[in-house]
Amino acid sequence: MIAKFLIENVWVIAILWAAIYVSDYYTTIYAARLYRMGANRHVLFQGSIELTPVFQDDVDKLRKVSRKFLLRLALTTALLIVVWFLGRLELGTDIVFLFFIGSFFLLEAVVHIRHIRNIFLFRHARGSHNVRGSIEYSRWVILRQSGMELFVFTIFFLLISVISSSWFFLGGAFGCLATGRKHWSLAKKFKQEKGEILAADAKETS
Repeated sequence: MIAKFLIENVWVIAILWAAIYVSDYYTTIYAARLYRMGANRHVLFQGSIELTPVFQDDVDKLRKVSRKFLLRLALTTALLIVVWFLGRLELGTDIVFLFFIGSFFLLEAVVHIRHIRNIFLFRHARGSHNVRGSIEYSRWVILRQSGMELFVFTIFFLLISVISSSWFFLGGAFGCLATGRKHWSLAKKFKQEKGEILAADAKETS
């Protein structure tokens, strides 16, 4: 009933997407602020805490209004409406749209889980009486961990899609897989660069 209502009213989907996308950006900004308020004394991430390259500068500078974000928001919302129009009105099927919104919304669900975890950790790590000691994560480790987590959710959503014959969850599996592969590739790149730097340093000291 609810699914049918949402599919038949694309403007509701557009509003929900805008809300979750805005939430993604501002929870990231909030986590970045907590990180700078003392959490980075105990948990240090090499590079930006934002993994999406296009938003790293805005998050690092804690920008409340980001042109890049607003542009992405407009483009992704417009894309959802276009896919709905092509799938439902031109092709006469909801499958394409369900797959598409699954890849968008379920990936954002996973990202929000990560934000909530980071906010919880950073809030407690601000005070030295809650967390003692420190740990530093290399950039490639952060990206590979993200990729691995997304691969786990890929399998989870894929199993649900098979059991329930759901194109929505199949889309979610695809979204997580695509983003996980991207992070895995970036991790490989950073690891290789770090290896080259260490090799160069060793050569200079020898």
